Amino acid sequence: MGYDVFEAEHSSGAPRVTYATNRLALSVGYHWHDTYATITLRRRIKSNLAEDPYWANVHLGEILSIRAPAGTLWSDSPPSDTHLDSVFEDGAALLRTYARDLLEGSHLELLDDIIEKRPRMGVPGLDFQTDEPWFSSREGVWIPVLDELPQSMATYLERSQSDDPIVRAVAALTIPIGMRVPDDRRMYDAAHGRLHVLLGDVDPDVRRAAASSLGELADGDAFEALVGLLADETGDQISPIAAAVTFIAIDQPESVRAVALRALNEFSRLGPKATDQVGQLSWRLDPRPGPYPRTVSAWGGPEDWSA
Repeated sequence: MGYDVFEAEHSSGAPRVTYATNRLALSVGYHWHDTYATITLRRRIKSNLAEDPYWANVHLGEILSIRAPAGTLWSDSPPSDTHLDSVFEDGAALLRTYARDLLEGSHLELLDDIIEKRPRMGVPGLDFQTDEPWFSSREGVWIPVLDELPQSMATYLERSQSDDPIVRAVAALTIPIGMRVPDDRRMYDAAHGRLHVLLGDVDPDVRRAAASSLGELADGDAFEALVGLLADETGDQISPIAAAVTFIAIDQPESVRAVALRALNEFSRLGPKATDQVGQLSWRLDPRPGPYPRTVSAWGGPEDWSA
């Protein structure tokens, strides 16, 4: 139908493939831990808060709720004894029956209408305004709300020395973005070193931002320092330091994962927010046959990402 593979991701936890045309994308995926399958149509939406359009997902179930007879459902959380092939075959049949015109690029206003009628959900800074220059996933990973195109690593390093702690914190969060720019790979070591320095910043949010980036980079050299910093967290909010400890320990030996679990358990005793966060993190450190994914979803409403 004119679709090409746009993106393919595969890990032991969350395989997904996305096919796309110039107007629409179709994503198919599954997460084994949550036993949750997904089939979504994705529309490119232009926001007045961002220069470039972004993808907005419309789930198969949302389309069926409008077009299919009452009671027509797709089992996106199949029983454990159900073969996945049959789950996706059922979903494909429903797509052909009730959404073939959408797949062919017609009547896409239906998807736009579904998206428009939603509460303000999606990517912070794109789908809705935020009060802070970052937002937090449920796991505690801090992600910057960007209102500019990616800058050079030199720019982020310069900002990381600002007198304003908010500027330093956002710079710490954006350093990994600079690391993905090929021309700036020569500054990789300097950026890594700067994040380690920022772990000792006088401002706690700068330390948390640096921790979040080091966790994203899976920097094992930062693990001991992060465990020490986690012991100083208050537990009245979810902590990027707890997330960093977890995501660094995932691929480490069992002895390191045990240290991380002990640190998380101590943190979880500090309050309900800490307890909830540790629930999102600790299962990733259980004994397992292969590495758990670090993927952290950026989708949800503003109420889901409050720190």
